Amino acid sequence: MDIFKRIKNLINRLRGKPKRTPRKILQSHNRRVETYTPPVEVDVVENISVETSHEDFHEDFQDKFQDKLVIDIKNVEDWENFVSKLNDLRGFEEFLFDKPLQWLSVQISRVRETLKKLSTPTDFSDDELNFNLAKKVRDVTEFMLNIWQSSTSAKDLDENSRLKLKNLVEQYVEKIGVDKENFQPGDSFDDWAKLNMSSSFNQIATTDITAGGKIASVTIQPHIIYYIGENGEVEKIIFGGYCTTYKRG
Repeated sequence: MDIFKRIKNLINRLRGKPKRTPRKILQSHNRRVETYTPPVEVDVVENISVETSHEDFHEDFQDKFQDKLVIDIKNVEDWENFVSKLNDLRGFEEFLFDKPLQWLSVQISRVRETLKKLSTPTDFSDDELNFNLAKKVRDVTEFMLNIWQSSTSAKDLDENSRLKLKNLVEQYVEKIGVDKENFQPGDSFDDWAKLNMSSSFNQIATTDITAGGKIASVTIQPHIIYYIGENGEVEKIIFGGYCTTYKRG
């Protein structure tokens, strides 16, 4: 036996405390467990139930949105981090320094004016906060899509500059969390129509009876902004797409 245990036992005996055998220690432990177990079991069962439910929801959320940026502003730090991404237009400023295009400068100025209207909210529990921010992101993205579309036919851009500008638009839109669908020629126009985007298509005639109601070409893919809505669930704004579809016979 360790010398310190010997001394401790000796002191206990001198104080009149009987030496505790391993059997008595175990019995004492069992009594404590028996008197304490019922409330612990109830608490543990309840906690597991809640945690499992939360984990199921979390896993389901991760499966659907693990690669998406969902707008969910809870405090000043969240707000400032997101707005800083929106305000980061350095790539376009550098492009304009090399190529001072008037039409591009106008679009970037419109983006800046939209962003100037964003002021830090005083109530981060406002149910409309995420939705209102999502609408501002949509407005900014629509200016960006205008730049993308204009660059396609712009005569004041060479092919390298055209590609660079399109990449800048796509990188910016991706950075601020805007996702997009991926429609291809031949896809059903009904699926496109279900997205309920305004002024999002034109129709052309075809002599191929099997092509009616199908997409002929996609100019701009539909874009999506995800945000946490009033009910605490992920909602989305879909906008910006434009395609050509074959008329049904």
